[in-house]
Amino acid sequence: NSGTHIKGCGNDKLCGLWFQNHLPVPVKDKVKVAGFSEFANLLARKGRRDKQIISALAERWWDTTHTFHLDEVGELTMTPKDFSAITGLPVCGKPLKYDMEAHKKPKEVVRLFGTPIASLINTKIKYRDIVEKYKGWKPQTAVQEDQLTRVFILALIGSTLCNDKSDSVYLYYMPSLAKVDEIKDYNWGGAGLSCLYLSMDAISRRIVSSSGGYWRAWEVWACEYLKPLALSRPCTDEDSQWPHALR
Repeated sequence: NSGTHIKGCGNDKLCGLWFQNHLPVPVKDKVKVAGFSEFANLLARKGRRDKQIISALAERWWDTTHTFHLDEVGELTMTPKDFSAITGLPVCGKPLKYDMEAHKKPKEVVRLFGTPIASLINTKIKYRDIVEKYKGWKPQTAVQEDQLTRVFILALIGSTLCNDKSDSVYLYYMPSLAKVDEIKDYNWGGAGLSCLYLSMDAISRRIVSSSGGYWRAWEVWACEYLKPLALSRPCTDEDSQWPHALR
């Protein structure tokens, strides 16, 4: 594989537009409490992609230390604080819980995610199919609002935060989404940053040609830290927006 043909996995806008235009307000409120609203909002923004940056960074990446080695500045990497500032997702909290056999528990899956998911249950599910099934779903009870909250976050994970080239999301995140009021307690930012590290490891070794995770964070990071790529326009009020990817 050639590093000059790096592709980005996932679909940023899918859940971003769903959040802004179709998700019911009570569910939006629960997504906000869970800590994902700022991240979801920035995904709907239009922006030009610069895949050459990913290729150039990969050439300087050491997968043994998860750092870039740059001529003028030495060793540098995206830190947990950087990732939080760029995405609005805190890198802290409890380790995620996984259930690798979740797809073998259809009753529990339906209880947590609602009846529309019944026909989709598998080891991994295409996140586009999830959005298609639930985009027009209107919860009638608080229980259904919780179900749609879980479904939205699951699709968000698969399409953006921890995506790969399969265009799917695994049900094994289910235990971390089981209690809606505790979703915020898990280290989702850490999971997203780890995905970026692992993806850059594989790209730097030319094992893959697709960048996984919220790979656009590398573009923002480069504009923040590397002079040749830094934004040259005058500072505006937008520069102080949180998260920084809104810039």
